[in-house]
Amino acid sequence: YVHRASGVSVMQEAWDLRTGGAEGQVVFFQCANVPEFERLAAETILSEEVWESVQGSPEEGVILVAPEPSATRLSAEEGYEGLWVPVILDPGVAIREADAEGPLEQWRLVLPASQAAERAGSATERRKRCVLCSMRAACGRDDNATLGAMNDLAFILEARGKTGEASELCAEALAIYKETRGETHPDTLTCMNNLAFLLDQEGKPTEAEALARQVFASREATLGEDHADTNTAVYNLAELLEARGNLDEAEKLFDREHEWCRKTYGPRHQCTRESWANLCRFRKVHKRSSAAIEGRLKRGKFTSAF
Repeated sequence: YVHRASGVSVMQEAWDLRTGGAEGQVVFFQCANVPEFERLAAETILSEEVWESVQGSPEEGVILVAPEPSATRLSAEEGYEGLWVPVILDPGVAIREADAEGPLEQWRLVLPASQAAERAGSATERRKRCVLCSMRAACGRDDNATLGAMNDLAFILEARGKTGEASELCAEALAIYKETRGETHPDTLTCMNNLAFLLDQEGKPTEAEALARQVFASREATLGEDHADTNTAVYNLAELLEARGNLDEAEKLFDREHEWCRKTYGPRHQCTRESWANLCRFRKVHKRSSAAIEGRLKRGKFTSAF
């Protein structure tokens, strides 16, 4: 939204770094240029990597502007041409910069990345749990809003390393989707794909593979072999098979995925080039080809819909 007093744009969801409740909270703002703001806004949860990227150094910390912007319009010449990320803190945590220049007060927050990520993650988890509880009470277990809240909480739990609880929640949602929408409904298959991803993260490859195969078979049967969702299912299954050592079938699926990209996007498209690089990576790592392959690409993560 656009802050009326200052004219700058502000991200709607704040970084909540409090240790306690809302009593006595103080809201500051982290200023960011447009590319950095867009990157930060795309992050669902504040990670250690994100926090490290916005602070000059662990000793310098993060520079914040005062709780409420000046009533005057802020200009680019004053250094406020960017966008703002709200940061909620306990009182007394940030230290005011006595010699700061400009129309706004500046404050310095020195907080280790691990503590920032834990505080933000804990606050986000609490908020998502409250949302899910409210949706269940107001809309019922089968409503799209409730199922969406379950998905959101599962994503946060997975990001915080609580994979077991996330998979249990996703399994509960999958049972509801099957009951209310059917085995092959797109929403059911998306949830099934997410559960396969979580089970893989949890160290249950057999269960994950079984679900991934079911998603692939259903996508192909209902959408056809040339659909984009079918191709995603092909790639996901290939990754699971590679991790389990089923290299022959995995290579066939990776090759199929690359051929789909080449036919759909053309040989020079970025997706096609990345697909080819991944196929080359597979063959080089597992010595599946005698050809010299110089290009390397780090293995991607199983594609979930979270």
